[in-house]
Amino acid sequence: MEATPSGESITVDQVIENRDEQAEMVTVSDPRGSRSLTQMASDDDMGEDALEEEFRRLYPADESEVHQVCNQLERAIKESQVFVMAEGEIRHQQQEIEELREVRKQLAEREAELMRLRRLLESSERTRRDDAAEIGSGARGDAKVPLLQFQKEHTSEKWARSVDADPRDAPKPCGLDTDQRGGLVRMAPGGENGEERGVPEFNRKDPLAHYLRYLAIPEVKPYSGEEATYGFSTFLENFMLKYPKGSWEEAELCILFRTKLTGKAKRQYEALPVGVREGSFDGLVAAIQEACRVELRNHRIVALSELKKLRKKEGQTVADFCV
Repeated sequence: MEATPSGESITVDQVIENRDEQAEMVTVSDPRGSRSLTQMASDDDMGEDALEEEFRRLYPADESEVHQVCNQLERAIKESQVFVMAEGEIRHQQQEIEELREVRKQLAEREAELMRLRRLLESSERTRRDDAAEIGSGARGDAKVPLLQFQKEHTSEKWARSVDADPRDAPKPCGLDTDQRGGLVRMAPGGENGEERGVPEFNRKDPLAHYLRYLAIPEVKPYSGEEATYGFSTFLENFMLKYPKGSWEEAELCILFRTKLTGKAKRQYEALPVGVREGSFDGLVAAIQEACRVELRNHRIVALSELKKLRKKEGQTVADFCV
């Protein structure tokens, strides 16, 4: 039992009765709403089409806005795909650029190494030419005195030992040989036993002496066959002195001989048969000599025919005729 502000007492039955009256008032105040909800819940025949129609009626929507949203979404998806592809392409290009930089670095290193080797080769070639020029001109004579003195002493001792063993092996003057009567005769080029002209056996076996002798001998002047003061015999003598047979192979001599021919002499060489050009060195030299002799004979014949045609003109003096 509760007390009110006015001092009256309220029982439990009165509270329950008040609540029932409020519920009845709510039910009576909105009878249509209660019936509508009951009717919608009890209608089992309404299908999906009716529900969709009812949804559209209650919540109308603009189709153009839907399409616009879909287009924006599709555009955004395409842009994201293009961005991903562009990112992958950029990454691939960066890898290629790195590879190109590495290749360029390797090429620069190889080029630097090649330049270094080229400078070393040029320096070595320059030193060799300077040494050859100094040896040929005698500018380094003082520097070579100890070496030449050593070779002279070594040569004298070896010759002395060889003389005790066999008198025929005694040293002979350069380019000379002894006959049975003890006289001196000039050796033929190359000698009968294949030795180099004026070069003792021990000297041919000494690589240093051979190399120094090779450097001291001047280069062979090319032969063209067009200079009256430089004939084939002179050219051949200089060639054999520079490139003796005992130090070169047949094929090497043929190649060296061919490189020294120019002008008319080279045309004569090219006119020779292939067998002669690719044959022995002696055969090649003999063929060139024969071609030179034929050429000289033809020139003489032409000169004689021109001489026979010469006639003194009337009124021409002897001096004018000779000129």
